[in-house]
Amino acid sequence: MFKSNRYRAALYFCAAIAVAEAIWLLVFVIPWTPKDTRVVVITLAATFIIGLGLLVQSNLIRYVGAVLMAAWGGGLLWGISRGIAPLLRPTPTYLLVFFYYLLLGVLHLLTAAILLFSKQFASEFAERRASQPEYVRNLRRLLIGSIIVGAVLFATFNDIVKLASAP
Repeated sequence: MFKSNRYRAALYFCAAIAVAEAIWLLVFVIPWTPKDTRVVVITLAATFIIGLGLLVQSNLIRYVGAVLMAAWGGGLLWGISRGIAPLLRPTPTYLLVFFYYLLLGVLHLLTAAILLFSKQFASEFAERRASQPEYVRNLRRLLIGSIIVGAVLFATFNDIVKLASAP
């Protein structure tokens, strides 16, 4: 009747993380703290790339994304454990931020655990990868290449801006 599918669960968790981060970005970060937009956009792009990498069955993105998600989720949960003092006088804003960080931290760690430690996910991933059509292999190569080119262009642009603004 209901068959557990870890591959699909990992994709859904990545989509849930991306949707939660997009809503947080649009509703809270951009209107209230536009200077912090860059960090949230980077994490949103990373989550989107991880989901896309899982879709095209990239081993590199699977492992690098899992380590990134574990670090990010651990950081979020560590941050809320250190910021527990304001819970003595909870305000609606603090509780919203607390539950957002808690939700994202748990989702990140759960997704990382599935990507790294689930034998069922590994077998489903290998099975899908072995039977994928040629265009998916080409999409995987294109995705990895575009990530590398994008990172190089971003770093170059960042260096140019910093050099141009230096006194």
